[in-house]
Amino acid sequence: MGTSAGAAINEGVFLLDSLSPARLENLRKEYPDLSNDLKVGILGGVEKDTDKDQAAAILHEKSQIMIAALAEAEAAARHALTFVSRRIVSARRQRLITQLLVLIGSSSSLATLAFGQKAAAVFCAVLTLFAAIGNLLADYKERLLNPQTGNIYDAYQRLSEGAYKARSLSTDLTLALKYNQGISELETLIASANALCEQLNGWLIQMVATIPKTHLKMSEPSAAVI
Repeated sequence: MGTSAGAAINEGVFLLDSLSPARLENLRKEYPDLSNDLKVGILGGVEKDTDKDQAAAILHEKSQIMIAALAEAEAAARHALTFVSRRIVSARRQRLITQLLVLIGSSSSLATLAFGQKAAAVFCAVLTLFAAIGNLLADYKERLLNPQTGNIYDAYQRLSEGAYKARSLSTDLTLALKYNQGISELETLIASANALCEQLNGWLIQMVATIPKTHLKMSEPSAAVI
């Protein structure tokens, strides 16, 4: 009786195609036996009747594909995290400046009431205007270009969780290959990795698309450290 080696990797392939098409092309050359599974839009979970050794070999190759997909996802999430972190720091700084302007403006209002000075009234009005502008700038920095992804604080949490889950699953797959885990264990891990890639396809790609290309290029040298 044959053994199934039909663990789906289609979501991982889609993620690779979106984040790193060049790496996907290299994987196609490295694993020609998975040519059908490595086509975008083709469900990589078609059942195949193979013997145990063949099934194990196929799952080993699929595991490598998913490890590559998770690595790209983690790198993209961490690059985006750097951008979002800077936006958070900038927005908080803007909020602090705005609060200081409001405080100074309130003090100027008291001076105006006490002394009736026209200059103080003008100064207070200018400070109020700057405070309002500061609030608008802070609001802008806290928003993302795609409102469906939430604000920068939501994005930071999701990116952190995405990077952690991708690293964790990649480590599990790597250890499973290193210690020759059985077919059922590999199929479970591949299925979990593919499910995570499906989740990431829903928002990580959109998130990366909102980040200026110049920032991504600046972040690339740090990818080896991640």
